Amino acid sequence: MVGFAQLGEGQLKQIRGKVVDIDGKPVAQVDVLDARGNKVAVTDAKGSFLYNAFIPLGGSRPVFSFSKKGYLPHEWRYSSLDLPLTVTLKRDAPELVEEPEVVEEVAPREEKKAVSKTPNIQQVTPTVAGDKLPEKPKQPVLETVDNQGLIQNLVNQIDYLESLLLKENIPFDQSDSASANQFVLQNQRIDSLQTDLAEVRHELQETKTELKETKIELRHLWILFLLFLLIITPTILAIIFYRNNKKTKGLNEELKQQLETIHRQKEEISVQHDNIADKNRKLELAYSNIRSSILYAQKIQESILINPNELSEVFTDTFIYYKPKDIVSGDFYWFSVVQDKIILAAADCTGHGVPGAFMTMLGNSFLNEIVNKNRETDPAEILNQLHAKISENLRQSEEDSVKDGMDISLVSIDQVHKTVTFAGANNPFYYVQGDEILEIKATRRGIGGELVHRKPFQNTILDLTQVASFYLVSDGFQDQFDGTNDKKYKKRRFRELLGSISSLSAQVQKQRIDQEFSSWKGSNEQTDDVLVIGVKL
Repeated sequence: MVGFAQLGEGQLKQIRGKVVDIDGKPVAQVDVLDARGNKVAVTDAKGSFLYNAFIPLGGSRPVFSFSKKGYLPHEWRYSSLDLPLTVTLKRDAPELVEEPEVVEEVAPREEKKAVSKTPNIQQVTPTVAGDKLPEKPKQPVLETVDNQGLIQNLVNQIDYLESLLLKENIPFDQSDSASANQFVLQNQRIDSLQTDLAEVRHELQETKTELKETKIELRHLWILFLLFLLIITPTILAIIFYRNNKKTKGLNEELKQQLETIHRQKEEISVQHDNIADKNRKLELAYSNIRSSILYAQKIQESILINPNELSEVFTDTFIYYKPKDIVSGDFYWFSVVQDKIILAAADCTGHGVPGAFMTMLGNSFLNEIVNKNRETDPAEILNQLHAKISENLRQSEEDSVKDGMDISLVSIDQVHKTVTFAGANNPFYYVQGDEILEIKATRRGIGGELVHRKPFQNTILDLTQVASFYLVSDGFQDQFDGTNDKKYKKRRFRELLGSISSLSAQVQKQRIDQEFSSWKGSNEQTDDVLVIGVKL
């Protein structure tokens, strides 16, 4: 098959093959007919044929026949496994093969003796019409002839030998020595033919007997086969039924146990589901209470922070960018005016959320006490006292105490002497001078932690006329991870951002900072609280 195409509920198959005779020689001009007798192809000089046949799907396989005068017709039922196929045609009558005539030599002495002893034989007229012998039958090819064909061939040989015997019965003249010699030879041939005839008849009888015995044996085999089926089949079916029944019982018992296990597990799951639902209700109630408490804590925290409008009353152009990570924040900003000095601070407490919010409450309270109550305005001294109060109130000298604290940048602006004084605990001070943004580093230590002796905080004093604007910040912005590569924003990039927007108005700067933070963070979670205070002088 070289190709096919779908047609309705069948397939169009291309069928090819070759037709040969029993000797393997190609047979030309053989008609290929379909089941309705329609000619679909004819073999060529090489015996080859090719045609398209429609093969229905799901039905019986179609039958095709091969026909030519002088040959027995051949039928072929379609099977895709037969392609390409080879068809062998048999001739309508077996071909006869001439055997060479065998002439036995007779010794001269025996011939003379035979002539002297030959009796007087009456003349017999041959009964073969026209004195012409029939053709000698062709020996069958055992691979292509069945029993009936073999018997028919033996009968043909008997007829042939009998005809030869009639032909050999010819008259002769006893006075003629040549005729006598011919008579002797004739008797010898007759004896040989009679011997052959007897052997063929004996072979024919044996063949018929073998055929009869074969048919009887075949009938007995069929009877035994049927008996075998009648006896063995019920036994096999009974065994199969018994095993299947036993297996089915085992499966049913196993299925029953599985169903009981599933039912028990379902009940356990139902109880667990009820317990989980009850726990969820309790968690939701607890979450609601905690959230309500935190929201209320947010209000308290916002109430202690300065109002940005108060800062706007002192500085004409200022902003506060305040973005807590959670509801409440660990960052806070603080502001006060004492003795013609403006004190402004940005603090980043340890942690965020509720723990950080508690620290903001302490930091805010202690700054109020140190500055507003005790009237301290020196930035370095304010930080030293703040450190002492945090460490003392949190009992940080004890071994198992809380070691929390804060980082802070604090600036004091003296309006009389026109100076800006800065002191910081880890958090730097950024200011703009001309077209350049500069940084004053803080003391490398934090507020709180331990009461051990450390390097005291230092002041840095600037001329107010040299500061165009300044920024107090926490580290939340520069520590934020981006939404693509999980990289921090970092301090250098943050400083460049402040320098690029310093010439803009305070509110525009706040918008740019918020846009930059949102763009950088992307879909990532906010890392920490963010606080940026900007003031234009």
